[in-house]
Amino acid sequence: MAPKVSILIPVYNSEKYLRQTIESALNQTWKNIELIIVDDGSTDSSLGIARQFESDKVKVLSTINQGACNARNLAFSQSSGDYIQYLDGDDLLSAKKLEEQISLLGSSGRAISSCKWVRFYNDHDYPNPSFQHTYKSYDKPADLLLDLWSHQEMMQTSVWLAPREIILEVGPWNTSLRINQDGEFFGRVMLRSSGVLFAENSLVYYRSGVNNSITHKPRNREIVSSLLRSYTSLESEIFKIEKSERVYKALSYIYSSFIYHYNNLYPDLANTARNKLQEWRLKPMISVGGSSFVRVSSVIGFYNTLRLRKLLSGN
Repeated sequence: MAPKVSILIPVYNSEKYLRQTIESALNQTWKNIELIIVDDGSTDSSLGIARQFESDKVKVLSTINQGACNARNLAFSQSSGDYIQYLDGDDLLSAKKLEEQISLLGSSGRAISSCKWVRFYNDHDYPNPSFQHTYKSYDKPADLLLDLWSHQEMMQTSVWLAPREIILEVGPWNTSLRINQDGEFFGRVMLRSSGVLFAENSLVYYRSGVNNSITHKPRNREIVSSLLRSYTSLESEIFKIEKSERVYKALSYIYSSFIYHYNNLYPDLANTARNKLQEWRLKPMISVGGSSFVRVSSVIGFYNTLRLRKLLSGN
């Protein structure tokens, strides 16, 4: 029997785009699918739109507002698919995404699959995906995570297709995180897999510029602290697999970037990242800054340049 794919869709106030998202899931050329849609206490007509699609293939649930991670966890608990596809309520899948990824995974057992993604804004035309170093297959999944850190790249939530057994093993989405929830979750998924197979012809359309997106909210302390906790979580996970020079170097990129962005705003949080670099006897990576920062840092050092930047900004 053809493997079944569960497409899990958390929804919050997505009335403008939800119909398009659901249709992109239902129009997959891979037909053995189920949709589990969880409305996370929307105050618009999202729940009503979702219920218009209810059928033997589409289940709609409603909860009080507890966040997307909780909605994803609930959706997974109600799913029955052999493979799991997460899809946010305003994003889109290319029609053959699941078919290509299922074909690649075949009898590979514990492998997962990724694909390209492209950012677009509201209803504007879809641009072509830009180059990423991580658009390839990986025999060792830790290599992908290290490449993402070292090149400061990201893989969007919906690019992944993963076997159900791996999702069960890694445990639920971390509901305490306010940002980088997908990076933390799929980092755990990667590290439990046997490899990553890249679907060259598939594409995810990632809608940006939506008002309720966390990326458009102020970077308050809770969110910044949450970002740091997502990094320390992945640090502990990769250390279970490998402690090597390349791992420490990749970690230095993400912690150096954190210090660069938040040293002036939240020096105590930045100091936590700084202490890690000092513990590992690593210098911060000046390349995380802009060209002017790199030039000055190469002369007076990373931390002196941060101090100078603070003086010049008046903060």
